[in-house]
Amino acid sequence: MKKKIFIILLVFISLIRLSAGEPDNKISRTDTEWMALSGGGGTHGPGGNISFFTVRQDLFFWEIFRLQATFLNEDVFSFNVKSIYGIPLFVTKDNRNEFRFGTGISAGLSFKFVRDEKNRMNGIGSILNIPVEITYVNHVFRFFSLSATISVDFPVHFGYDDQKYYIPAINGFLGFRI
Repeated sequence: MKKKIFIILLVFISLIRLSAGEPDNKISRTDTEWMALSGGGGTHGPGGNISFFTVRQDLFFWEIFRLQATFLNEDVFSFNVKSIYGIPLFVTKDNRNEFRFGTGISAGLSFKFVRDEKNRMNGIGSILNIPVEITYVNHVFRFFSLSATISVDFPVHFGYDDQKYYIPAINGFLGFRI
């Protein structure tokens, strides 16, 4: 029931936004993106993102709230809450093609464990990261875009057991934005 209500709400918001659009469907650099959904994966397994409220300006964007989860098994997983800000670069005059270069803060759990000969888990985990990402956005319509993202989460605070180094969480995602 909750899923149906959520989908109906998204369709309703999309229709309101489309009906309020300009007749020529001109792409704006400053329209807020209310939600983005993407799937993909990386070093910590397959997963996805859902984000809310991306504020866009000519020379700045801020993706206020993003949930990201990737899960391979009980030994390799990542669940994070992120806030990303950065610089957009529009590569065409009609504003349809955009690259976003962003960084921010990420808090959550990113773990990679290795089991020893006694089946004990030794590994390394991060709870605070600085994400660096590049996103390509193709604005199909004024209020609908397709996106492709490559993201690397560099650890700020992490713990380790018998590991020499931390491998950052590297992910790639494909999705849409409304």
